Amino acid sequence: MWATDSAFWDYNCQTKEIKYSEKKAQLLGYTSEELGNDPLKIAKLIHPDDYEKAMTAMGNLLGGVTETYEVDYRIITKDGSWKWFYDKGKVVEYDLMGVPLRVVGIVKDITDKKKSLIELQQSKQRFENIFHLNNDGVAVINHLGIVFDLNQRLCEIIEEPYACIKDRYVWDVLFEYTEVEKKSNDLLNHFKKQFQVALKTGVLPFIHQPVEVNFQNIKGDQKTVELRYFIISDNNGVLLYTIVHDITEER
Repeated sequence: MWATDSAFWDYNCQTKEIKYSEKKAQLLGYTSEELGNDPLKIAKLIHPDDYEKAMTAMGNLLGGVTETYEVDYRIITKDGSWKWFYDKGKVVEYDLMGVPLRVVGIVKDITDKKKSLIELQQSKQRFENIFHLNNDGVAVINHLGIVFDLNQRLCEIIEEPYACIKDRYVWDVLFEYTEVEKKSNDLLNHFKKQFQVALKTGVLPFIHQPVEVNFQNIKGDQKTVELRYFIISDNNGVLLYTIVHDITEER
């Protein structure tokens, strides 16, 4: 218990008293004497938004709906700050009628972990907003060179639906929208080699400045765009982000 930085608790269902290790009181900034042995008093420290969830979980355990009690919740400390607790327990003693007599469990401070998860979720939401609401087109290319995601703005620039671009090799997409008179096997191989090297090494020879490209969509419309690239690490290697800025009107 000491090694895992967890606190132990033991609830007597008959006397309605709870015993716990000194660590639990310390986690809340109290001494054991200050915190007392009344479970209802301790439960009132739980955040109002989490209280019902915690009580329901305990009720399900005592009512035989679940075999374990497992919940996380915010709880207020002596100094008025909120901590996140992970709480888990089970019935270890019943009477002859199968009524719970005793429940034991552990509680652990997971505040830092929760804060990290919340920050990660917020960061993800910010990224999704930037990705989907961007005035520029954005495509994400995986380590194999496949376009596995793109935003609506890129579909509008290319004038093609999402499904026509997703899950295709980036060099095939670029080649398809290259002006007809410039298409050749040499150009396709050039695109392919350039991206394969970049995705393998993480080095982009064209990263320091925007690349201006003229392309032609299926309808035959001519457009001019600026392409910018950046690479980030991924579990499988790297991800290549392509930013497509339409400068047709400016030109």
